[in-house]
Amino acid sequence: MQRIARAFRAGLLVCLVTVQVVAAEPPLTNSPQQLLSRFRTASGGAGWDAVSHLVAEGEVASGGMRGPISGGESLHDGRSYTRFELGTFRSSEGRDAKGAWRTGPGGEVTRIDDPGDLAGAVNQSWLARRAYWYPERLDATLRTAPTRKEGDSMLDCLEATPTGGRALVLCFARDTGLLVLVDEFDGRDHTQTRYLDYRPVGGLILPFRLVVGRGDPKYDATITWLSWKPVDTLPDSAFEPPAAAIDFRFANDTGRTELPFRLRNNHIYVDAQVDGKPVRLMVDTGGMNVLTPEAVARLGLSSEGSIEGRGGGEKSQDVSLARARLLQLGEVSVDAPVFFVFDFQEIARIEGEALDGLVGFEVFHRFLVRIDYERSVLTLSDPTRHALPPGAKPIAFTLNEQTPAVAGSIDGLVGRFTIDTGSRTSLTLHSPFVREHGLVQRYAASEPAVTGWGVGGSVRTRPARGERFCLAETCLEAPVLELFEGTKGAFSAPGIAGNVGGELLRRYTLTLDYRNLRLTLEPNADATLVPAFDRSGLWLRRDEGGVRVDDVAAGSAAERAGLKAGDEIVRIDGRVASDLVLSDTRRLWRESPVGTRVVLVVRTAEGTTTERTLVLADRIPAPRGSAMPQPD
Repeated sequence: MQRIARAFRAGLLVCLVTVQVVAAEPPLTNSPQQLLSRFRTASGGAGWDAVSHLVAEGEVASGGMRGPISGGESLHDGRSYTRFELGTFRSSEGRDAKGAWRTGPGGEVTRIDDPGDLAGAVNQSWLARRAYWYPERLDATLRTAPTRKEGDSMLDCLEATPTGGRALVLCFARDTGLLVLVDEFDGRDHTQTRYLDYRPVGGLILPFRLVVGRGDPKYDATITWLSWKPVDTLPDSAFEPPAAAIDFRFANDTGRTELPFRLRNNHIYVDAQVDGKPVRLMVDTGGMNVLTPEAVARLGLSSEGSIEGRGGGEKSQDVSLARARLLQLGEVSVDAPVFFVFDFQEIARIEGEALDGLVGFEVFHRFLVRIDYERSVLTLSDPTRHALPPGAKPIAFTLNEQTPAVAGSIDGLVGRFTIDTGSRTSLTLHSPFVREHGLVQRYAASEPAVTGWGVGGSVRTRPARGERFCLAETCLEAPVLELFEGTKGAFSAPGIAGNVGGELLRRYTLTLDYRNLRLTLEPNADATLVPAFDRSGLWLRRDEGGVRVDDVAAGSAAERAGLKAGDEIVRIDGRVASDLVLSDTRRLWRESPVGTRVVLVVRTAEGTTTERTLVLADRIPAPRGSAMPQPD
């Protein structure tokens, strides 16, 4: 599960919204410079020459929640800040002399260093500087964009690409000349801002309402500014991030705690406590802290709001927010943790495991985290007292949203790869990277089939076999690849080549140091295992006490055995299917030799009970070898 808070934060802090867009009649003026000059005249003209800083106070409303919001910007150097409270969710974002920063729902402070996020930060700096009028502050390439129509209004548009940023479209009302829309596309989502209710402020004309969204009005946010004020200066401290709170405590003198975990479907499960009550949580470097609605009710917590949550699947999902008093993980506790709340029933059925939620970025941000897959031990350490393991070569990473991203290569093709313990697979390649390099043809990939499941539903990919995958100097021979071709979901994001999951990571002891943006990978006893892939062609789930077929891969052993989506598997080799651990069944069908015969008793969707013989077969080419050497 990845980036479930991204839309929420981007919507509230970037201030963007959806409009109906259609091609329309030729523009009144066809020059970007003419449009900008008309906008400047309409919004204050030469009065802008004397403006150095602006501050604003107001209210933000979204998902049934309301709260205060404040912002400020320096027009000459692009420094800015936005701070808001929306029910339980409190966050901020800004740019100071060191660069862009943001805070998470639990007060986590991170510096923006990811290339994609930096491009977005440059765009915000360009807008804050009003560099469309003062190009000496930050240059941009301008060109005419197609005219748009919103209701009965005509919008004349231009496209701007600030130096170091990405393209964004600015649209102006033909009748007033004022800016009414900013539309930015990051390669996956259109983030748009509608500027409304312009009023005079000290000789300037400024918008007092902004409506925010990314395509579904259900998740729009509205910012109502109650006051705008030009000021001569703002202190440097106004633009700086808040100090990180020390909100965790160890119950021992070592500053370290170890938690045993269970590995199921390559996912890490730990036992923890929320407000003194037991919970079972998945550990996910690609996620945020999450609780299910059932867990929230059992724990006696209250949730609020309805915001947009998305992950690996293509669909959005309603997410609310809850705050607990205490999260305990072994001998360490975290005060007042914030949890995103959404329905995990489908994921639990796919996992075949009980699940109360996740721990993610909020935990990794606070601690030095060591995941020993061989010993099944998770270690949390105070990063001010402990460091990366001696002798292990550190690998630098950036934070793609909240997920570590590392430079690497697949068969000589370089890119950035996210490290995601919440993914069960080995290496999922993102669709822009797949298309750019023609990887479906290059690898003669198999037909699309369901190979994963996350927030938003199933993930369909094309399985294939690569030759060599490397993260820095650590390399894996004959990796299993899953090629994503979709246009929605986390794996459609540009700027990232692929996502490294638990099937690959479990071959190492993984240590993550978010404070210094470094990680280490130490090979364990599984490092030379031959990378294997499912030989059944079945995608299964728990369903009302049984095991149901959700998907059958084309040309697979399951299709040849006559199995179909909707079939219920009653027995597997004489054993009651519902008594078996689903992850163990998947592992056997992945690792058992080609030609292994599995006798299934199946109840079809029509209610007929029949016997099927599944003969396991490779769906991708067999690996040439099993070693995982280091490069020369």
